[in-house]
Amino acid sequence: MTGLLNRNGFNLQLEEYLEGNKQKNCVGILLDVDNFKFINDVYGHTIGDQVLLQLSQSLVQAFPDNSIIARNGGDEFCIILKDCSAEEAAPMIDAFSKASRSFSAKGVEHNYSISLGYAEYPANAEKVSDILRYADIALYEVKLQGKHGALAYRSDFHNSKRTQLGFSLSDVSDNLPGAFFIYRAEKENERILYANQEMLQLTGCTDLDDFMHFTKHQFRNLVHPEDLTQVEESIWQQIESGMNGYNDYVKYRLAVKDGTYKTVLDYGRIVESEHYGSVFYVLVVDCEFIKTHYDD
Repeated sequence: MTGLLNRNGFNLQLEEYLEGNKQKNCVGILLDVDNFKFINDVYGHTIGDQVLLQLSQSLVQAFPDNSIIARNGGDEFCIILKDCSAEEAAPMIDAFSKASRSFSAKGVEHNYSISLGYAEYPANAEKVSDILRYADIALYEVKLQGKHGALAYRSDFHNSKRTQLGFSLSDVSDNLPGAFFIYRAEKENERILYANQEMLQLTGCTDLDDFMHFTKHQFRNLVHPEDLTQVEESIWQQIESGMNGYNDYVKYRLAVKDGTYKTVLDYGRIVESEHYGSVFYVLVVDCEFIKTHYDD
């Protein structure tokens, strides 16, 4: 799809290079697209493929003609820069990692970024064949520092840090002992984006599709009609105040799929999202649960 080498082709070209250049410096690079799964999930795999193709073309344009460039799989790419040191390559690598990138979906431009790690032979790796392993460690250090950047490998980077990245949204969602959901807070375009397992149980829904069907993707359908005005006033007061990151607390009757209602305490935080605009992250606590367990 991208016109680049696959990993097998990369390994073959690397072996050919090693045969006659064992004493020369080179730099190995690993990079991937930040939040690529989000792009695929929200905008579709066709858009995701466009991002990969665009990134592939920019790699070929940015790095020397004699570089070995491959798509490692998924959204990960690997590169060997021949006959240079990490210090010499750093300006070119930093410029590439910081370049502005965007894709178009339904006529709207959305920005995206990459993370990149690199290492040098022989300074970091005893064998050129090990260089990508050290580049990989540097890449994960970039992830730990917030993504969208490039780092050269250092000996104080440790593989053990990778465990800090081991929790995905699904891990947290499935195991967090509390109900939460996320929704886009726009008057003309309100839409629930996500709900975790505890939220599904609280509303009596079997799975996320069932929850979305029950709510018709709208937060207002979770609120008792008599409580809706009060709740919406509280929410829009927060939004219009511009207090991004401020917590809002509101009590109302939450709709359950069997037609009943549960009185809940809802505390949410509004955040400005690059992709969705004003978004509420909402935790929901069953008031009966609080009364039963914390009566004192």
